[in-house]
Amino acid sequence: MDMSEMKKVATLESVVFNYPAGNNALDKISMDLHQGEIVGLVGANGAGKTTLMKILAGYMEKSDGNIHYNGRSIEEFSNKKLNEFVNLVEQNPESQLVGPTVEDELARACRLMGYEGRVIREKVDFVLKLVRMKQAKEWYLDEMSCGERRRIALAMALIADPSVLLLDEPLSDLDQVGVKDTVATLRELKSRGLCIIVSSHRLEDILELTDRVAVLGEGRLLMIDEPQKVLSNEEILKLASVNLPAIPRLFLRLQADGVLASSKLPLSMDQAVERIKEAVALNLEATQALAMPSLPEKPKETEKGSEKETDSVASKIDL
Repeated sequence: MDMSEMKKVATLESVVFNYPAGNNALDKISMDLHQGEIVGLVGANGAGKTTLMKILAGYMEKSDGNIHYNGRSIEEFSNKKLNEFVNLVEQNPESQLVGPTVEDELARACRLMGYEGRVIREKVDFVLKLVRMKQAKEWYLDEMSCGERRRIALAMALIADPSVLLLDEPLSDLDQVGVKDTVATLRELKSRGLCIIVSSHRLEDILELTDRVAVLGEGRLLMIDEPQKVLSNEEILKLASVNLPAIPRLFLRLQADGVLASSKLPLSMDQAVERIKEAVALNLEATQALAMPSLPEKPKETEKGSEKETDSVASKIDL
């Protein structure tokens, strides 16, 4: 992805956050965020991921540095205006839903934003469609799964129509169906131009989803780049106490043993299967080529004894 061709929606310049005791939670974080991209924040527990998201959302004030949204300093936004531009869905947001039904919960959020009457109904229908939960309008929240409730929490965040969406560990504790539905929803939102920041302490959870991955370690931004380049930098991952996912680790071993020649690591199980199929097919072709006997050149026929020479060659091939 060429970042130079994408609209910049946020800029962080040497952002610092110090706890009252004096220790740094964030140490000079600088990065640009763009419209229509998904950025993963990865790091061990305590690396500063949640702190950074809360500062971006205006829940906490930075100690130093600058944050600009569309060229305006974060300090220029009122709380309401900032909430309309950037919205945070915290970890385990489903526990904050009070219901009783999905429609009741979303209508309450709409009224808090100042919407009334018909606009509320339209907003509720619109955000439910965005998160692929249109059928759940009359569902009772306490009868829904964890993944379904999380998507309702995401729908609430979308009511303000933000440009930047912050999601703290959105894939944790979800089953395969929940992960698949959430990933599909986030890709749909990305296609609509949202800038989405997704945090995780597990690199494998966000590899296939993200355009770039920012690696945090002890409050410092150690690296931000496309997933392939992050996977290839084992030193940075080790410094951040982030484990290299099992599939890329296996492929690195296969490359080291000369089984696979490609240096490109798979980001998912599906990609891994395809790479292995390609490698097996290439090895099979090479083996067949080596096993195929080379035919001797046909001798030049002479007027005398040409039939005898031809019979001789044929007998050699049969052997």
